[in-house]
Amino acid sequence: MFIGSAPFSAGARGGLLLGYASPPVGPFNLVLDQVCGYSEDSSTNFALAYTPVPWFWAQLGGYVSNIHDRGHLFGGAFARLSVMVDVPALAVSAPEPAPE
Repeated sequence: MFIGSAPFSAGARGGLLLGYASPPVGPFNLVLDQVCGYSEDSSTNFALAYTPVPWFWAQLGGYVSNIHDRGHLFGGAFARLSVMVDVPALAVSAPEPAPE
């Protein structure tokens, strides 16, 4: 179930998805995003990203839920490794026949 939040009226079915990635400082940059509203997926997320080469990056970060139930704050941490692969470049083509 999703319950909208500002700037929409209470109980609205809409919400905002905001994100920001800082300019890199060497191989590092900061990433922030906000999923507005009140649901299982609504949270504020933050991460430190490390990109040593254009096709690989690692992130360490955390999140804080928008739902604060009875004064409790819900959140957690995550680690992620990502690799970008150009799938068409992996396709093996048949060798062309030798000219006669």
